[in-house]
Amino acid sequence: MRLENFTYEHSLKLRFLILDYLFITDDFETHYKIVQEFEDMMQISFVTLKDVCDYFKLLQNRKKYFSSLISNGYLYVQEKREEIHSLSGLIHKKQVMDLNYFIYVLHDYKNNILKWRNWEKFFPGLSEAITNVQLENEKSFISETEQFFLITKAIMGYPNSIDVISTLSFFEYCEYLLKDEKWLLLEQDYLITILSILKQNQDKSSEFFKQNQKIRKRIQKFAQKNGINVD
Repeated sequence: MRLENFTYEHSLKLRFLILDYLFITDDFETHYKIVQEFEDMMQISFVTLKDVCDYFKLLQNRKKYFSSLISNGYLYVQEKREEIHSLSGLIHKKQVMDLNYFIYVLHDYKNNILKWRNWEKFFPGLSEAITNVQLENEKSFISETEQFFLITKAIMGYPNSIDVISTLSFFEYCEYLLKDEKWLLLEQDYLITILSILKQNQDKSSEFFKQNQKIRKRIQKFAQKNGINVD
């Protein structure tokens, strides 16, 4: 699949999905390697220092604070330092400057979290209750983001990586696209790939045959409604 065919808006949404997957997690090292695999597969760099700076600044502006972001930000700094160490000349100098700027953005984000949470010392009981709710929401967000990104990654690598998706997970993913993440289906290449996978799964003896046909018809109807050619 060629990302060059994606609209700028949808490419940006995909980039932010990847950044959420990378930084809002309890397992940064594993996610970092998987994102690098995805970049190698697509032959595109999604996580440049500029992208990461913009991402942290956007979250700060929206006052979105996650418990894992600061620690994962510093782990990212370590990874980039190792990568930059092998560079030389002007490229090395530019990367060092960009990394130093990200460290500044990271410190600023951390300071704003501390300011935002300053009220907690005055209301310890309320603080504990809110923190518990935030942690539960974060766990749910991490789980949903992980599944959504990994299935998206597999579909974009179709047919080489589709076998990592279970049939039920794929159907749930399609339902989620139709309900909440229609932007991916609005990309012709992506929608056609989804239909190709459904077409390959048309074994009438399968327990999922009816469900497969139902979802396929719904996606075809979506394509027709939005003027997307799937022939």
